[in-house]
Amino acid sequence: MKRGFGKLFARIVTFLAFFGAANAALAGVYASNFSNAGTGGLPGGYYYFVGHQASQTFAGTGLTSVDELTLTLNYGANGNYATQPLGFTFYLNGSMIGTDTYLPGDNSVHALDFTFGSLTNMAGDWTLLMDVTTPVCSGCGAVQFGSSNPLELIGSSVPEPASLVLVGLALAGLAAARRRAQ
Repeated sequence: MKRGFGKLFARIVTFLAFFGAANAALAGVYASNFSNAGTGGLPGGYYYFVGHQASQTFAGTGLTSVDELTLTLNYGANGNYATQPLGFTFYLNGSMIGTDTYLPGDNSVHALDFTFGSLTNMAGDWTLLMDVTTPVCSGCGAVQFGSSNPLELIGSSVPEPASLVLVGLALAGLAAARRRAQ
C-alpha cells in the first residue's frame, strides 16, 4: 500500500508541476492606453509632416516576447481637417510592425491588429512609436488624435521561478518513485 501511494503521489506532483509550468509559458496579454498619440506630434497632438511622432514606453509588462499588437486609434478628435491622406508607420522597440493611413473626412476609430515575427525583451519593457511617413502638402491641414487609444501587447513570458521549482520537484518525485520500484 505504501509503495502504491508513493507512485500515485509522484504522478500527481508531476502532472501539477508540468501543468503549472505550461501555464506560466502560455500567451499573455498586457492591456494599456496609447495616450501619447493625443499629445505627440506638435503641441496639442497635431500631425501633418514627416518626423511628427508619438512614443510611449510600457514598462514591466511581464511579457518577454511579443508577436502581436492591437491598437484602437481614435481619429475622432477635434481638428481633423487634412485634405490629403496622411500615412503613419508603427514601431515596437525599433522594429517596424505596421502602417495605417488617415483619409480625408475619416474621423472614425481604426481598429489595428499587427501580427509580426516575435520580438524579445527580457525586461518586459516595450516602446511603441507612431511616426508620420507620408505627409500632407503644406497648408493641407492636419490630423489630431484623442487621448483614449486602447492597446494590447500579446506574447509570452519566461516561466517564473516558482514553476521551475515545481518542475524540479516533479523530476525529483519521479526519480524517487523509480528508485523505490527497483
